[in-house]
Amino acid sequence: MAAVNGPEAVVVAGEPAALEALLADCTRQTVRARRLPVDYAAHSAQVTDVGDALRTALAGVRPRTPEVPLYSTVTGDVVDGAVLDADYWYRNLREPVAFAGATESLLAAGHDLFVEMSPHPVLTAAVTQTAERAGRPVGAVGTVRRDDGGTDRLLTSLAEAWTHGAPVDWAAVLPPPTGAHVALPTYAFQHQRYWLPTPGRSADAVTAAATAPEPAAGPPVTDPAAELAARLAPLDETDRRRTVLDLVLAHAAAQLGHSGTAAVEPDRPFVAAGFDSMLAVTFRTGLSAATGIELPPTVVFDHPTPAGLAAHLHERLAAPPGPERPVLAQLDRLADALAGAGTDTPDADEIGIRLRDLLSTWNSRRPRDGDAGGANGADTATATADELFELLDNNYGA
Repeated sequence: MAAVNGPEAVVVAGEPAALEALLADCTRQTVRARRLPVDYAAHSAQVTDVGDALRTALAGVRPRTPEVPLYSTVTGDVVDGAVLDADYWYRNLREPVAFAGATESLLAAGHDLFVEMSPHPVLTAAVTQTAERAGRPVGAVGTVRRDDGGTDRLLTSLAEAWTHGAPVDWAAVLPPPTGAHVALPTYAFQHQRYWLPTPGRSADAVTAAATAPEPAAGPPVTDPAAELAARLAPLDETDRRRTVLDLVLAHAAAQLGHSGTAAVEPDRPFVAAGFDSMLAVTFRTGLSAATGIELPPTVVFDHPTPAGLAAHLHERLAAPPGPERPVLAQLDRLADALAGAGTDTPDADEIGIRLRDLLSTWNSRRPRDGDAGGANGADTATATADELFELLDNNYGA
């Protein structure tokens, strides 16, 4: 294992023949994988051959404590910069990259904006996945991109970071008269539809949209998912599918910098149209907000074309909502909290007593036919902790 970048992003290194076999196996199992254009196996045993030479070359390095805290992808935690000597840099090349661990440590420390400073962002998706697994909303942005590294790109990245809370001295970045503040309208934007009927969109739906009353002045709509649901409700299936596809195409066109959706072909893969990992993340974020559906950062790879993604979204939007199960959700959280607990856990006896009391009370309120001693005939008064967890899982689990 050469690197663990996120919950669903790892890198492996090894002999070329072994890597080719691994790629073939991933293809058979429909696991997305690709070969990186690297001709040496970093972060593997092959690095030991150059260990002595590397230490000698870096022997003169005199590290010191930095002013900015450093979170190491060698240890996965904050380190004192004074330890970054030749041995550390050998470990950096020899050991697996603990990028996910370092990200988790940064999240635990309260950081919520990640800026990837590289020629092209490749780790923003991994950062987003790690944050989502931790239940933390974060911003992850890049700086420049492949074949897009000019002033406009840098200013766009600065603006994107600023929307996520990064302090930007705009007067220094764009001094007057180049940079001027423009006051946005304080009223709700007014929309009017000019689209003509097209295949897949019924004339009735177009007429209804065109003749709908103008929105009243007031605050702008703040829940695009609710707005989409209201638009879809009166439509038949054909029009619903077309509306969802139009939504996907519009978001894709915006990410690619097109002025309209005509340049985005429904059956052309996102990757062929110009999507990379950075665009995939920002595209996913916008589409999730517009639909109210939680989508993974890799959604454009899981559903490679706009038409395929639209079909997936339509299925999710059309599915009836599942029943709420708040008690089961609480039990899930309880199971997670106790998963790592052992007999040496503080207050272990008190935990066992309270669990037994809870089960005893529940069983007395909810008798089961044929149960002589509680759930499935178990005697909860003398049950061990493992038996209690088994009862919770078998009888009250999701």
